[in-house]
Amino acid sequence: MMNNNDITRFIRDLNDKAKKELEEMEKADNVVKLGLASVSESTGKKYYYLREGDTIKYGDEIKYRGKWIYAIPCIGTKAPDPSYTSHRRYRRLMKD
Repeated sequence: MMNNNDITRFIRDLNDKAKKELEEMEKADNVVKLGLASVSESTGKKYYYLREGDTIKYGDEIKYRGKWIYAIPCIGTKAPDPSYTSHRRYRRLMKD
């Protein structure tokens, strides 16, 4: 069983790993693995929806109760098939 120090260390390590993945993604010129793309009406930012089997990374968002929120608890897991309405939908910010 993990104690509080182990849990804190685990979370810190996970956050460091996720930040590095996001930096790598931002440096890549072409991370476009397009499913369906969308443009946020409120911010004008471009997003694409993750496809089945895509790995969820730091910065990805999940639609929860009608709002897009960061998918931090899901980092490192695989996205489900978005064509089923009962499955979660994930999106990733596209770099210009």
